Amino acid sequence: RKQQVVLPANSSVELASISFAELEELGLENHGAFAVLEHGDGRLATHRLLLKLFKDLEFAQPEIKLERSSDKLTFTSDVFVWGVTLDFDGDSGIRDDCFDLFPGIAYSIDYPEDKETPTAIRTGNALSLLKKSKS
Repeated sequence: RKQQVVLPANSSVELASISFAELEELGLENHGAFAVLEHGDGRLATHRLLLKLFKDLEFAQPEIKLERSSDKLTFTSDVFVWGVTLDFDGDSGIRDDCFDLFPGIAYSIDYPEDKETPTAIRTGNALSLLKKSKS
């Protein structure tokens, strides 16, 4: 769900809640909760809550879509994707090279125009092939 809120400075505000019993009923191995805080066109913060150890999580196989627009790459996925990584060797100097994707929420990064569009990425879920979106 999406909602507009006013957040007072230096305070905590509960915006949503889900009970442990609800998450447990869904299955802690393959369900969690997440929040994305945005302001205008910019993303301010994201957070995810997964209650099992990483080794015990059962990730869905993602189908990650990629759209390129000059010096930007935009990623989307229909399932949660943990730790998207484009620079397998750590040599490319890509500024934002480790991020999560949340279901149905696009994520864009700066990417040099002269650099070839990636065809695969490494994630916490698996090595994934990218599917280019039609413009």
